[in-house]
Amino acid sequence: MKRLTALAAFLLVLLPTHLPWWLDTARPLGGTPLSVVRGTVGRHDTLASALEGLVPPAGVERLVAAARPIHDLARISVGRPFGVALGPDGLMRAFTYGIDELRTLRVVRDGNDLRADVLARLYETRVETV
Repeated sequence: MKRLTALAAFLLVLLPTHLPWWLDTARPLGGTPLSVVRGTVGRHDTLASALEGLVPPAGVERLVAAARPIHDLARISVGRPFGVALGPDGLMRAFTYGIDELRTLRVVRDGNDLRADVLARLYETRVETV
């Protein structure tokens, strides 16, 4: 029993703390090939500077406005991961930003609109006496 508990504790230490690649961005719609660009927020970066060359300034403004009811993208943190999925036409299809270790902001294009939601990773903790 003690070996099993020790093995379980060791495996918990090995669990990844980042999002798997398949959960990080939205799935392509209709099999359209997407190019995905991932990065982390650098020191003194704004969202516009982090997405420079990928999303035009007007697109960044629309992204911030769509996400504002859920998360304020003016408060991005250094070292947090983000991802942008671009369609073959160069338009942003999806944007993800790791708010913290348990929550990820996801903004997805829905026609001409952008729809934002938060993906939360749930976990359960319990205390057991061995």
